[in-house]
Amino acid sequence: PPDVMFIQEEPLPKYADKGLYMDMDPLVERDAAELNLDDFFPGVQEIFMWDAEAQKVNQGIRYAMPAEGGPTAWFMNLDVFEAAGAKIPEENGENWTIDDWVEAMDRIRVLRPDGGLERAGFAIAGLRGAKTSFLWTLSNMEADYLNEDRTRCTMDSPASIAAHEVIWKWIFEDRFCPLEGQDMVGLSGVDMFTSGKIGAQMSGPWYFPQLRRASTAEGERLVNWDCFLHPKNSLGNRWTQQSFDGWAIASAAPAFKKEPAWSFIRYMLSNEGQARISMLGRAMPARPSVAYTDAFNRPDTPENEDVFIRSMDFAIPQPVTKYWAEMWQIVSKYYDIIYNPQTKDEMTVAEACQRIAAGVNELLEIGELPTNY
Repeated sequence: PPDVMFIQEEPLPKYADKGLYMDMDPLVERDAAELNLDDFFPGVQEIFMWDAEAQKVNQGIRYAMPAEGGPTAWFMNLDVFEAAGAKIPEENGENWTIDDWVEAMDRIRVLRPDGGLERAGFAIAGLRGAKTSFLWTLSNMEADYLNEDRTRCTMDSPASIAAHEVIWKWIFEDRFCPLEGQDMVGLSGVDMFTSGKIGAQMSGPWYFPQLRRASTAEGERLVNWDCFLHPKNSLGNRWTQQSFDGWAIASAAPAFKKEPAWSFIRYMLSNEGQARISMLGRAMPARPSVAYTDAFNRPDTPENEDVFIRSMDFAIPQPVTKYWAEMWQIVSKYYDIIYNPQTKDEMTVAEACQRIAAGVNELLEIGELPTNY
């Protein structure tokens, strides 16, 4: 195996449980002063811990150190908003609400006489990633996928069902976003955004490189855009999904390679290494002290990168378990029915949520995919 591995938090518990990664605690404790462990965004170190005895994330042994990532926020094509007469939120969305967001999407949407979309409010880039973000950040229902200790699926709760019905309404009744296989076929989410076919796109700081490449040979932007906080829900709350990648060392790496591997990781976690990660533009550094510097929060760009730093105040980790991948096989099976234009009438949203909960609860109980998945 490679000596150093770049790993996301979602698959880490499964592979840590199999012994793939080296226990980093002794090295971290040894070099704690140099690492400055207090200078990481809250919670991002814990998501790379796994307690094999309790079978829980966020406790136990440290198998990786966070490197980069961030929360999701809204990227907005300001030219589209202005052309549609939609209100652009002040202070990058500090006080805007779900109602403001819905009003903007309604103004931006343009239907052709044949019922197709000429212009949409936003696009959903893949059911799996987008729907998790929507359930947590856009619905004015306080809902989640799993309970707090991640032992039971809560997708059949009234709040969750209502949240999924809101998403269904936005897609099929309000027509806020293109229908898969019917509208704007052949255009990627970035193409829709930069061509003015949609007004907004939810993503993380990893969206920056794609948008920044959309420029003329002279470096001028093809579209006027900025990023904005998620709107507040009807209770005045807001939250967003956060996801981080980390550095791990293979447990099977030869002993003489482990110290050099740790030396590389330690450098990438330093202020200089974190600044280099930031300047690549792919994501936000795990250290807030570096995120607030020019390396990430760039003074030479018109967009407000600090939206992602501010979003960490209300960002929540994904409800990762050892069975994350299997859970998504179950969830995706029913999402692909209720959010697909061809099959959406085969099953109610409530029935889909109930079947998801039953399947995931069986998965969590027996530790393997139930039949029919």
